[in-house]
Amino acid sequence: MISKHIVTLTQNLARLILIPVFFLVFRLKIVYTHPRWRKGPVIVAANHRTMFDPPMIGVLSFQTYYYMAKKELFKNPVAAAILKAVGAFPVNRAVFDMKSLTAMQRILENKGRVFLFPEGTRSRDNDVRPGKPGIGYLLDKTNYPPVMPVRIWTGKGRGRRYFNILYGGAFCINKALFASMDEKSRFKALAKAVTSVIGEMEWRS
Repeated sequence: MISKHIVTLTQNLARLILIPVFFLVFRLKIVYTHPRWRKGPVIVAANHRTMFDPPMIGVLSFQTYYYMAKKELFKNPVAAAILKAVGAFPVNRAVFDMKSLTAMQRILENKGRVFLFPEGTRSRDNDVRPGKPGIGYLLDKTNYPPVMPVRIWTGKGRGRRYFNILYGGAFCINKALFASMDEKSRFKALAKAVTSVIGEMEWRS
């Protein structure tokens, strides 16, 4: 994995370029309900609506994050080099990809920050779908770090596509509530707990 120094530098450069572009191209509104800056490990979890979500959530979070991107995007060597430089690593969405989850686990264990889309794929509307067990595995194996929920609303109104993005306050899950479950059930229940929080978020203009 590329060093954090390079990833931080590349992500800061991406912010300088992409934030003005996003505001020019889209009708973009952002609300931060709590301070964005957190020390130590954190999982940023967002619903997934469009191909613009990963770079948009990444640059607007204003900290160094690592994230998964579908493995198909890494087939082109140039694209792969750029993605790795901004903190992305490939994930096989067709299976429970232990290699990618283990990489995220190590980042969190080293007090790093990751962001992911618990639904696993894009949704056709603004409703939040049930989460995949991957985020449950990640929480369970990294001693339940704080989760920062992000809700995205988007659509094609008059003129430009709009994006309303709401960053919620980080919360911690009480692991004792899931301790009696077997692993498979626990991972699913944890994923549901996270997506339920995202789904309950309401836009504040």
